[in-house]
Amino acid sequence: MSALPLAAWRIRAVQLLVLLMAAPLGLGVLGHLQPDVAAAARSLSPLALQPSTGSGTQALSIFAHNLRVVALPLLGAAALAGLRFHPGIRDPLRAVLDAVICLSLVGNVTLLALSLAGYGLGRLAPWLPHLPVEFAALAIALDVYLTARGPGALSGRLLLVAAAVCVVALALAAVIETYATPGA
Repeated sequence: MSALPLAAWRIRAVQLLVLLMAAPLGLGVLGHLQPDVAAAARSLSPLALQPSTGSGTQALSIFAHNLRVVALPLLGAAALAGLRFHPGIRDPLRAVLDAVICLSLVGNVTLLALSLAGYGLGRLAPWLPHLPVEFAALAIALDVYLTARGPGALSGRLLLVAAAVCVVALALAAVIETYATPGA
């Protein structure tokens, strides 16, 4: 499997999911309580919040966008696993990947926090049923990356299974976001 026991891998993925959900929700709710912050957040993250009908093209577009976000840690994990015995290349690459993945993660979480701060959880809730599924895929991808960047080995099997689970979860999230929300 990997150097990290499967049970520990699952626990860390769940912990990452809780953090990914709680951080922007908490920041957004707190920001919404401050009128000045809420107004600034609405100007930084304007949302139409108008009902629309979904389409297959829209679902595919959402899936492709989210796949790019999740692919970054998965591809980073593959690169680090492949370079495990080449520390001269692996260590600088790991530093660059850490920074790029962190920036991507902060950008995505900040956008959600700003939206929640500006519009409030009550108003945005109908547009967010896909979020736990989408963030679960991201948590799995991040967990695989953390496994690959550590001292142990990352098995190709674990990477493939995680990637497949992420793709299925992102496809499901895109369908939910397209057809089970008032508008995407």
